Amino acid sequence: MRSFVIKIILYSLPVLLPFLWYVVGVYPNITGDLGILGHIRFPYGYSKIDTTLHAAVTNVTYDYTSYNDSSVLIIGDSFSFNTATVTSYTTFLAQMTDRQILNLSRNWNTNTFYRFLYLSQTVQLPPVVIIEVVERAFLRRLTGFDIRLSAQQILQRKQVTLTPPAASTPSRDKSMLSKAQEWSKRKLKLDGYDNPVYHLPLSRDLFSCRGKRDDLYFYRDDIKYINSDSLVLQQAIDNLDALFDYASRLGIDLYVLVAADKYDVYQDFIIDNPYPPQDLCVRLAEQYPHPHLILSKDTLYRMASEGVQDIFWGNNTHWSPIGAEAVAAQVMRRVSW
Repeated sequence: MRSFVIKIILYSLPVLLPFLWYVVGVYPNITGDLGILGHIRFPYGYSKIDTTLHAAVTNVTYDYTSYNDSSVLIIGDSFSFNTATVTSYTTFLAQMTDRQILNLSRNWNTNTFYRFLYLSQTVQLPPVVIIEVVERAFLRRLTGFDIRLSAQQILQRKQVTLTPPAASTPSRDKSMLSKAQEWSKRKLKLDGYDNPVYHLPLSRDLFSCRGKRDDLYFYRDDIKYINSDSLVLQQAIDNLDALFDYASRLGIDLYVLVAADKYDVYQDFIIDNPYPPQDLCVRLAEQYPHPHLILSKDTLYRMASEGVQDIFWGNNTHWSPIGAEAVAAQVMRRVSW
């Protein structure tokens, strides 16, 4: 019986030890959306922020009924919203102006451009509207955009859903065993378990994270949707131009903020980069220098070139408070308040 137990223990060790290491050594140090997605350890407390600022700002609301009480409407992607580790540019923007801002809750199933088009036909919008769109989704959302659609057609084509889905973080919802299994398979690089978080070395220390100061972690979609087709870009520009013209006819001051992807901001500092360049923001600046198109890369890349650390969190796809505040200042300078 004793030898049988010993054999069971020995046979179990190859499974048990990695599981114990994940539970004790890996999982407690998984932070940020990249850490969660890729099961990557980061030093505890690295991206901790003071969230008291979130509650201290009182001129930002998330109430769908307050269109008439607001002078600024923000329709954004994830960069527009606060989390436990992210202070959004909207919070800093609210600090910089006394205007009442309505920041619509993010809807995962909604194209932000169509959301504006739908709302413009169904409610009285504030005089200033800011659409924030993440860079990797910019071309995909605009190339198929049709300014002629009615509100009913937008709903029929499922470009807008009226009820925001409940927030969910699937990686956190899984059992500890399944998460440990997923981590092991990604470590072993088994088929179908490629890590969605890519890692490349940098030529300088652009993060303050202990042991990862010159390491760039970014989401694979940052390069998945790179598109250098000039016809696609021109179609996006034509549709954006039509959208600006439409908003102007309604008496709305519309701005589009392109939230730069992490890969784009740091790509020039990567050592032996194996991936294609992302030049969307450069081409937009050259071919469509519209005063209401705000390219956050202009600000963030300049800061990175000057050696500013943690513009993005090392463990996150989003800007840190340093980057978010800088983008808020850029928006503040560009918007006609």
